[in-house]
Amino acid sequence: MEQEPFKIRLSLKGQVPNVKSIKSAKPNHVVTIAPQMSMGELLETAYELFGVPVGKNYQVEIYAGFPPKALDLSDAGSKASLVSANGIRGGDAIVVRIEKITKTKKTGNGSNGQATSSRGNKRSLSQVSSTAVVSSSSTSSSSPLRPQRASAKAASDSFKDVIKAQDKMMKETNQKKKSSNSAKSEPTTAQIAARKKAAEARVAAANSRKLAALPGGRTLTDDGPPPAAATSPPQRSRKSAKSLFSGLGSEDDISFALISSLDGGNGKVSKVLRSSMRKTVEKSYETSKAVVRNTAITSRKAEFVKCTSKTEQTMNSMGTVTVKYPKSLEGIGFYEEQVHIITPIMLKAVVKAVYDDHNEDDPEGESASGREMLKPQNMALLSPRVFWSLWYHYQDKCSSIEEALALLLPDLNWSFLHQRSRRLTEKAKENLRQEQAKTEDNESSTHNANVGIAAIQEVERAMENMHDDIVISARERAAQAALNRFDGVDNSVDSWELCTPSDEDIDEIKECLADSNEKFTDDDMTKVADIMIKELTIRNWRELANAKVVSISNCLASHNIAMSDEVLEAVITSAQLKSLDEIMLEIIDSNQDLYEILHAMNSATPHDLSLWSDVPLLLMEEAPSKINVSESDLKKYCTRALKALKSLEWLELYKTGIL
Repeated sequence: MEQEPFKIRLSLKGQVPNVKSIKSAKPNHVVTIAPQMSMGELLETAYELFGVPVGKNYQVEIYAGFPPKALDLSDAGSKASLVSANGIRGGDAIVVRIEKITKTKKTGNGSNGQATSSRGNKRSLSQVSSTAVVSSSSTSSSSPLRPQRASAKAASDSFKDVIKAQDKMMKETNQKKKSSNSAKSEPTTAQIAARKKAAEARVAAANSRKLAALPGGRTLTDDGPPPAAATSPPQRSRKSAKSLFSGLGSEDDISFALISSLDGGNGKVSKVLRSSMRKTVEKSYETSKAVVRNTAITSRKAEFVKCTSKTEQTMNSMGTVTVKYPKSLEGIGFYEEQVHIITPIMLKAVVKAVYDDHNEDDPEGESASGREMLKPQNMALLSPRVFWSLWYHYQDKCSSIEEALALLLPDLNWSFLHQRSRRLTEKAKENLRQEQAKTEDNESSTHNANVGIAAIQEVERAMENMHDDIVISARERAAQAALNRFDGVDNSVDSWELCTPSDEDIDEIKECLADSNEKFTDDDMTKVADIMIKELTIRNWRELANAKVVSISNCLASHNIAMSDEVLEAVITSAQLKSLDEIMLEIIDSNQDLYEILHAMNSATPHDLSLWSDVPLLLMEEAPSKINVSESDLKKYCTRALKALKSLEWLELYKTGIL
């Protein structure tokens, strides 16, 4: 009785040489062979299936059995032996390795023999397809075959099922490991219930945490930089930010990193330095352009051209003109700017508002605050609209911006325009701040150039269609106030009060502790939070925002917990930043769309919103998109912002930056 063909698997293992012809993408092949196939034919099958070049310094080695052992196929006798004689049965997994042949010194006979062998291999490889994969119909009927054992036949039939079962088992094991590693603790029922009790404003605020990243949005009495937590967006992670040069061990390493950044690489140092350079160039460009504007006026080379398109003229604007002035002293090329010209009456109000923002005891040592912004070059940089409007009205009566200001408001003292700014050293500024802190309790005496910039931009926002005090008489203003009291005011405004929630949420307190960048363990944060809740009645970050550093420090000290004032201030600052957007949403009745518009207008704090209380209509006109809120509601929100400022003094510290 003849033996039936059986299947084996050839698996490519080990390091595969980097040769283009070798086929390593499919490392496993299932082939059907006859028991009477020789080992030489099986070897040729492996050469062809895996694309191993014959006679190119690479050879195929075959491993069979368990554990796999290399079969010696070095001589002709071993290659002529049958696969069944070498213990290969149906369902066996044969390991194939491709090894590089070590070169030896060739002789004449050796080279001829090798060439003959190569030609012999090539001839046999051309016959592999008819010998390697054998079907039952292609098996010779004349040669006697031994019948296959029942157990071997069953193993051959279940070979694919065994492989699938093993793959499935390994996949399930890996999934269990991943699920066990990624398992996280679920919040308790009490925590879920406590969070559901939060007010609508707090729920809405959880989806909008942008206020923590407001540029320049913090003004402290000591004019110092805010703690680290105040400038970073609120996160639960306590990982401190890494330096750009982390991992560099010497000055040579840092020098190499800085020099390599100039090669246009995409490293972190390169990106930061190039970004900083771009910002510096942009700032330098704007500063240079301001100098060119002022030079164009002193040389009387600025020209005003009425725009051909129809421009709307209002009570406070005379329409749009195009200003044309040379780019340099040589006059090579021209700049062109379109400017809305302000009326003389409105211009007086703008300049007067900036002039009145004055503080002789300015801790920055400028001694002029907003007045410094009225110097020609500063005005050309910060408010080109006021700069060009001033020259538009007085170009025929004077020769400089200083003279134009004197003509606009002759009763004011303009001598400071010709004086140098008084700048103090950092040590002198600190001494001045300390001296003022002794005489002024709970009052902020910090007025710097940002106040002047804010005054200019806030007044410019309020120019279009504004009923100015200079234009409206006292009688008209009184009548308008009466109408507002009886017709346009929502009676519910006076009943609104800012309420601090009393819900207990230990996670909020722990999150603020984590934001301080201090390396607290979870147990430490839980202990401190419990003390705050039980002894200080600080149950959430809204109450933590109203707390004082001294009271918390004394309470923790009684429990032998030492925490520096800097860390506590960072914790309270984090709580205040997280509470700001909640308070704003309470003020505007949780109107998320309005909040986003206020944020885009740099008016997303109670202090900034309160500045619009006299001109709520202008807030609607200056908005980048349509505000679906009535003017009376905007007036109500501005009044609420004023109430919030009186209720919580720390809200005054947070103002949206302009530059």
